[in-house]
Amino acid sequence: CLNKLIELVNKPEQRIWYYQELIARFPDKIDLGVAYFMLAQSYEQIGAWDAAIQTYTKFLPYYNSSIPGFPDAFGYAKKIVDFYNSPKDWSFETLDDLVKAIQSALDAGSSKLLNKYRAKVNFFAMSWEQENSDTTNMTEFNFSDFMSGNRIRYSPTVDSSSNANEAYLKTWGWSQRISTWYLYFRKINFPADPEIHGRWEWAGVYYGEKF
Repeated sequence: CLNKLIELVNKPEQRIWYYQELIARFPDKIDLGVAYFMLAQSYEQIGAWDAAIQTYTKFLPYYNSSIPGFPDAFGYAKKIVDFYNSPKDWSFETLDDLVKAIQSALDAGSSKLLNKYRAKVNFFAMSWEQENSDTTNMTEFNFSDFMSGNRIRYSPTVDSSSNANEAYLKTWGWSQRISTWYLYFRKINFPADPEIHGRWEWAGVYYGEKF
């Protein structure tokens, strides 16, 4: 049985062949969602990104499939596919460039510029208490709804907890119940696109004081 053989195989190249055979020969006898997701994982492991993205895309209609070891398989696949298909024109070469652009937009009170600089896919807004799996993709997030003519202030530098891959900038003065926000920046980890991989994006907002 191919399913049992897959369990014994360690090399992703071999798993790719087995999953391809399962999908081609027994589509009515297997959970195609599991097969597509695990096939995409194997492609990802060998760096075959175009094939991985295509296979994750095929997996998405099977969002009810339960993938062992991947409690949020659908969310994982959707983030990759959405990012791959996006223009990614909001990224910056360096963290300093990104922070300076946002600080200038805040100084100008420009919600238009802030909306331009934030990520257009997988952008989140959440409290510090929420689990990462609870984040909501805020595709319609609009900063003009939270400024109301207020002067938004910010720390001169990123938070001391920032590191080589992610950073936080404290801001305050937003017109909502929690007026302090930490803007979250991260280095893009996306080997599928070498021109974007390693650049920086404004990926989200954390509400409230940082613990």
